[in-house]
Amino acid sequence: MNLEVALFWAIAAGFLIFDNFLLIPVGGDYLSFRRNGKLHYSPASRAEVRGGRELIFLNPLNLFDRAALTNKILGPVNLGDYRFFRQEILQALPYLNGLACWGYSYLCVAILLAIATFNFGFERLLETLIGAHLFFWAMSSMLLLLWKKPLGLSPSQATAFAAESFFVPAYCINLGKRVWHRRSRDIPALMIGLHSFHRIHDESLRELLTHEYDLRLTHLSQDLPESELTTNRLIHEARACLTI
Repeated sequence: MNLEVALFWAIAAGFLIFDNFLLIPVGGDYLSFRRNGKLHYSPASRAEVRGGRELIFLNPLNLFDRAALTNKILGPVNLGDYRFFRQEILQALPYLNGLACWGYSYLCVAILLAIATFNFGFERLLETLIGAHLFFWAMSSMLLLLWKKPLGLSPSQATAFAAESFFVPAYCINLGKRVWHRRSRDIPALMIGLHSFHRIHDESLRELLTHEYDLRLTHLSQDLPESELTTNRLIHEARACLTI
């Protein structure tokens, strides 16, 4: 019986882990942000999948570890677009953090119930499991409806997220990430990262990031056809920024 209980919780945990794999749009990138909303770019390599898309993995135990997807990697930074992008994140941030905190509450209860099912039996706690899920789902759904405007969700989108969370408890826990990951903006993520790079004063960290940025740019330049002169030029300009 314990094997079956372990399998049940392994599948439940698997949904949470799988939900933290995120596909980047073709030709796009991402910026990460956490509790304080400060944008951070990671030049480290990504996993590649079919269709030329890249795959990243967020920390499933850190419900504040979020990705802001972009449709661009390189190019000039439009200050107006960037300010609007930042304003969107800062406006939604308190509500995203609220959903993350609520998700942590559900996660803690789920861990306690998982331990209890091994000690007292799964059948005896089945009603408690169902009741706990319905309670957290109902509260999360209510928060989605109350906060849909600052989160940038339409009524139909909020309803869709609520429906998904009803059927998959892991989605309910991870709601503070999910509501943000389905949007993408025309911001050149790597160039935003390079702007932040110039504010780093730690020499050892600068050397490490310089190496990672150089590898990232080399990867982007590989297999480019000769006709892609614009992309090659942007890569050259980005690499020049590392030596300024």
